[in-house]
Formats: sequence, structure tokens, C-alpha cells
Amino acid sequence: MKKILFTTAALSMCLVFSLCSNSRTDSGQGSDSATAEVTAKSPLVTPDLTFFELQGPVKKVTVNKNTYEFDNNGNLTKVNGKSPSSLYSRDEKRRIVSENADGMEYVYFWDSKRPTGYTVPMIGDITFTYDERGFRTAEKSEQQVEGCDECRDVYVTYTYGNTDAYGNWLSRSNNIGEKTVRKIEYYAVSGAAANDNSVDKDLTITKSGVGPFAIGAKFPAAGPVPGSKLTIKRTSRTEIGEGEEYTVVIDQVMFDNETVMELVKDYDKNTINEIKILSPRVKTAEGIGVGSTIETFFNTYSSANLGFTYISGLLMMMCDEYESCQFLLSELDFKYDLTNGKYYQSDYITLKPSDFKPGAKIVAVRRF
Repeated sequence: MKKILFTTAALSMCLVFSLCSNSRTDSGQGSDSATAEVTAKSPLVTPDLTFFELQGPVKKVTVNKNTYEFDNNGNLTKVNGKSPSSLYSRDEKRRIVSENADGMEYVYFWDSKRPTGYTVPMIGDITFTYDERGFRTAEKSEQQVEGCDECRDVYVTYTYGNTDAYGNWLSRSNNIGEKTVRKIEYYAVSGAAANDNSVDKDLTITKSGVGPFAIGAKFPAAGPVPGSKLTIKRTSRTEIGEGEEYTVVIDQVMFDNETVMELVKDYDKNTINEIKILSPRVKTAEGIGVGSTIETFFNTYSSANLGFTYISGLLMMMCDEYESCQFLLSELDFKYDLTNGKYYQSDYITLKPSDFKPGAKIVAVRRF
């Protein structure tokens, strides 16, 4: 996990925290298990994937400027194109338990499922907390640093943006103003694959909603959705807004054991406030959805436009054919620095397809 130096006005020295699960893993010592068929029904979970907060048939993940490649058994094979064998040590369960980074050694400790923290040289233990999705929500130090009375009980907390069809997060930010964006590539899967190009009525983006769901409609109950092939799993997560924590109720919509979209409940009403589409299987009647390129979107919809809003921090495409629908893009595909002040001169800045890397694709779709 790549370390960053975290300083605040209250600290007279630096604490080291893991920011974005940027790890290097020893690919030369792969899993002892036999190669298993990867399907969308059974997301792949391995110690290496868990270390990076990933699951599913991940082929490559790009985090900021670093890339990490995995084989189809979920073992890390390369870090920035090179073998990571000199960077990590493992225990008898094939888990990464130490890392050499920034000229120091970081020792990790695990519970039965995932890393629960690590020891920082000269600082002490940093412990992790997770939410029900397995997303890291906080990192905490209880170590008293000599000469620094303010260095006890220091927190880094995380909030998450988009997730994909395999439940992996694509962006997150922390309470010290840093944002991490991940771009994940997957191996092709067999069976009911995530790249299935068919359009099912339960999975169609319509003029007024998605499948059987519509913004403002009654928030559905957990369990099978009547008259459809969909099933709902009820969950919730804690978010922070205007300095206060609040709980957001989320319905994960499952199709063939894959989370294809999420329904967000209105804070004050028992209605659907937002629909977030995560899977390439959910498409418009014209076949546009997650995985479609900017070029295809513009060729399909004559009213297509592209822009950025600093209010939500989203890069998006929109069109008149689907009002109140944002086709979201990744910051990793944007050629320029979004922290540049020119992108904050108005609520919405119009962009051009040429502002993005060739082949840039939709990473999620938001109906509101």
C-alpha cells in the first residue's frame, strides 16, 4: 500500500497512512489453489485482492499513476510493469504481512478476513475500521509521539463515490482533502458475464427510470421484485455532509447474483431519490451503458454534451433523450488536472471528447 505523508497544523511531525491500497505483491509465490473458473456469480476473493480492497476477476487496477496487474487466480504479478517480489513478505496463509516502502518496513496484521492495520516505524500501530461492504472507513493512531501532545487519536476517515458491478470502489476521498480514483480492468467471465450485450427489460434505462424503478416511486422492500428477475438486498452506509454524519439507506439490486444497480432512499421520504447503475448489463434501448465509449455516446445521441461540475466533482455526459441521467466518466481518463481553477469558474464547465484519452468509457450511470 503506497504510503503518503500526512501533516496537519496540529502535528509537528508526519504520520504515515495508507491512502489508496497501492500495494506491490509477490507474484512469484502464487496461490496453491488450482485455477478456478471465474464467473460473475462467484466473485473471486484472494489475500492479494483483499489487500488491495478488491474482489472479482481483476486483471489490472490503475491507482493515480500506479498500475497493479493480477493473474486470473487473483495473485499480483506486476507493479508498474515490474515484479514486486522484493517488496513484500508473506505468512503461511499467503497474506502480505510486511512491505518495504519509502525506505521503511511496514508490518501488517490481519483478522480472519482482511488487514486490520499496520505498524509504522517510530509511530506505532495504525488500526483500520470497515463498513458492511468491506470498504475502509477510517484509520486511527493511538500512539503518543514524544514531543507531540496532539499526535494521539489521529483519524483519517474515508467517504466513497462510484462503485462498479463487482462492488469495487472507483473513487474515494478523505477528511484531509485527498481524493483517490481507481480504474479497474477485468478478465472476461463465463456464464452470465458482466459484458453480456443483451438488453433485458428489467435492465433497460428508459425515459423515466431503470427497469421497474423510477425516481420518486415508493422505495421497494428487500427481497424478490414482483414481476421481474431482480432481487433487492437492503443495506446502508454512513456519509458526511456539511460536517454531520447521516445514514443513507441503499437497496442493492441483484440480477443473477450480480449487483447491477443501487437505489438510494430519499432522506425524508420513503421514495427512490437516486438510481446508480454499476453493470454493463444495464443499458439504454440503443445499447449505451457502462463500458460504452465517449465516441459511441456522441455517435448515438445527436444532443450529447460533456462537462464537469465541481459541486459533485463529476465528469459526465448527458443527452436530451434521457433527461436527469448522467453517464459518468473517470478522472483517470481526463487529460488535464481538475484542480485547475478554471474548472471552478461556474457550476458546469463544458468539455470536449478530445479532452479525454482515446477509448475513454462510461464507468457508471446516475439517474436522479
